[in-house]
Amino acid sequence: GEDDNSKTLKELIAYHNGNMIHVLKAGTMKNYYTTERYLQKFLRKKKRLKDIYLKQLNFRFITDFEHYLRTYKNTKKQLMLSNNGVMKHLERFKKMINLAIKLEWMYKNPFSQFQLKYNKYDRAYLNERELKRKLIQNEANPFYEM
Repeated sequence: GEDDNSKTLKELIAYHNGNMIHVLKAGTMKNYYTTERYLQKFLRKKKRLKDIYLKQLNFRFITDFEHYLRTYKNTKKQLMLSNNGVMKHLERFKKMINLAIKLEWMYKNPFSQFQLKYNKYDRAYLNERELKRKLIQNEANPFYEM
């Protein structure tokens, strides 16, 4: 009977998305929906579950989900996410877990020992010759993205 009062991951996601839809911009919400889809696929394919109680989430769940994201391939068998893409999904998941803790739906933070590690990139500026070449390509093909 103890599980009757326990919240699930799907309930947390529904609560988060239902409340944040009025706070966050549509582009940001789109990213949360994508993270939700990855979590659902992970639960179905790797854990063989439709849902999971929040109290069952632990460090192992987080690292297994990270591994799933790093090795996720699309239908063309291409890897989909870079390190920073994986970290962004984990960051969004961590924000939802922190919400569950604030709501007292969870008492232990599975992310407490997990560290998000982003790769830093120095973006190089185009020199004048490269910029002209990009502009010419763009004029020749209006659908070309810079």
